[in-house]
Amino acid sequence: MVREWWDDAVKDNSDADSMVHGFISWVQNPASHLYNPSLNYHVHNLTKKSLIQLLGEFRKMGSSIVFADRNKIILRTNKTAVENSYAYGNYIINTARSRPLFNFLDFSIVKYWDVLIWMDKYNFSGRYCNEISNGESQDLDAVSKWQLRSFLPPILQEEFDDWAVTILDALIRSREDEYKSSQNGTGALTQSSPRRTQITQILKSKKFIDENEELENLSVDDNNLCGYIRKGIIKRVRHLIRKQNEAAISPEMEKEYSFPKLPGSCTHPTNPTLEMVKFLAQILSLSKRRNIEARMLRKELLALFEIREFSEEGAFKNPTTSLKIPQVICEYCGYTTDIDICRDEEKILWHCDFCQKPYNKLVIEERLISELQKLFTTYLTQDLKCEKCSIIKSNEMSSHCACSGNWINTISKNEIIKRSHIFGNISSYYELNILREVTDEIL
Repeated sequence: MVREWWDDAVKDNSDADSMVHGFISWVQNPASHLYNPSLNYHVHNLTKKSLIQLLGEFRKMGSSIVFADRNKIILRTNKTAVENSYAYGNYIINTARSRPLFNFLDFSIVKYWDVLIWMDKYNFSGRYCNEISNGESQDLDAVSKWQLRSFLPPILQEEFDDWAVTILDALIRSREDEYKSSQNGTGALTQSSPRRTQITQILKSKKFIDENEELENLSVDDNNLCGYIRKGIIKRVRHLIRKQNEAAISPEMEKEYSFPKLPGSCTHPTNPTLEMVKFLAQILSLSKRRNIEARMLRKELLALFEIREFSEEGAFKNPTTSLKIPQVICEYCGYTTDIDICRDEEKILWHCDFCQKPYNKLVIEERLISELQKLFTTYLTQDLKCEKCSIIKSNEMSSHCACSGNWINTISKNEIIKRSHIFGNISSYYELNILREVTDEIL
């Protein structure tokens, strides 16, 4: 039936075209006469398998996957310059579209990344250009978007932004030095006179180094990523620790150093400067090639707080959890996407990313209530497993496992309570009154 709709739509049949565009919304909407759970599951699996096959095609052509969902794919190529990626980008798109399965997909290259520091789609920075020009060099724009900053006290958010930009700039300089050394055919890096970069400008704006102090005095002997920022960040963290200790005895500064309460907050930190250091160390550790030097710098920074390198207190923990509502369909344009109530920004959470029209807030609230009910249904109907061997209980009459282990829940009660509190935080933060009544009744 759907294939006949498609054939008619290709022949400029407007009715068939409308039915094809509305098919997904009919299949997913429980109020639709076409809705069937098995059919919805089957369609969802087909799209998932198609995406996996598409990613496999890109891997066959020499690319690696950085990020992928139904609307966006970020590929890492073996090209070392942005200018060389234009032809390769067109090649992989044309090759993928030549496959019958992907013939009707609409591909477009949105950005060419020169440098990309990627944690997830909410935390990244880099340099990019939207189009490749005919010149020898491209006009690159920089972006630094780190959701981690919003979980720091207000007084440290700008500080975190400055160091995130500094890390990006140091990574670019480190890569340029590697290119120069490879072009010169030497094993050692060339010692050219360093230019004034954002590293020096930021440190001077903080009144942290002398005006006449040059950049090479801030770096270690090896011109690596951490070497460019090591002395500066250690000295700055010492200053921040001293400033934080002074503010601890001042009631007026308590609000400045208090952590914000956000919908997805799932940790309870107590030391603001330590949290900022752990965030920055995690950004540095994203580069696998520079893992050793990043760990050495992290060890030195944690030592300023008298914390050991492998202690639980010094380990990075993502400060936010995730609560996704899958396949939200825009009522105006039919654009389908997954929204994360805990992580998406408020200004884009309630609007379609394609046409900018507002979502029906009540519908999303009902989806959240449904997800909460599914959570408790899963907990109440869960299987039991053995405490020792983790085998699932199959005999309802047995009081112990064959290995003499006790039967325990596969989903702990504390985990359910923790997830329920997240729903409560969301209802309070976004003023979802119906959801708040449900969570208050449960908790």
